Amino acid sequence: MGGREAFAVLADVAIGEPPSAGKSEVMGKMVEWYGYVRLIVLVKVGHPLSSNYQDVKTAVCPVGDKPSIFPPHVYPNNTSPDKGAVCVVLEKLNMCIVVAHLYGTNKYGVGEKVFDKKRRTQLDVITEAFDTVVGGRLSTMNRIVMGDFNFRVEVHGGVEETEKGGKDWQAVNDYLKRDWKGESMEAKVRAAEQAAKTDCPERPATAAGDGDL
Repeated sequence: MGGREAFAVLADVAIGEPPSAGKSEVMGKMVEWYGYVRLIVLVKVGHPLSSNYQDVKTAVCPVGDKPSIFPPHVYPNNTSPDKGAVCVVLEKLNMCIVVAHLYGTNKYGVGEKVFDKKRRTQLDVITEAFDTVVGGRLSTMNRIVMGDFNFRVEVHGGVEETEKGGKDWQAVNDYLKRDWKGESMEAKVRAAEQAAKTDCPERPATAAGDGDL
């Protein structure tokens, strides 16, 4: 057996706050923090990139609205790192790697369209910020985008059905628990489409998001 390959950390960038033990009062509001969004890029030792750190850029873009424990000068006005994105730019590969965490749904009884609008707005802010970092070249770069985007799967139209235990929640869980062994992806898609038509025939299919990233 050959020896293990060695890797070096090419970039390490994060945004967020230390996880809190329950809620704390910050700026007159009770808030709870859950941790970080972090992106670590490793490169094999000996690869040309491993000795070209000057060709690597990192950036963060906070887009949250939760009160922050950091001093106001750390992040731009009216933003906090509870939601946002980080990126690593590898100039030699013409590549931008992004990890994002967007607005979640914490208030039941509010339609997902309300939160979808907030998430699209956050994607627009993140796209503009990182496009500035690379000098307006983002649309021409190789892009890898990942993260927790929080766009929801909806089958039923009632806003109350997004609550845990509601029809929407149950429909998605039933689909995930189904025994799909031996069935193709096409069969899974057809089953999901049929479920949507059967459970909610009046609800047209809509795209989750239109982010440029």
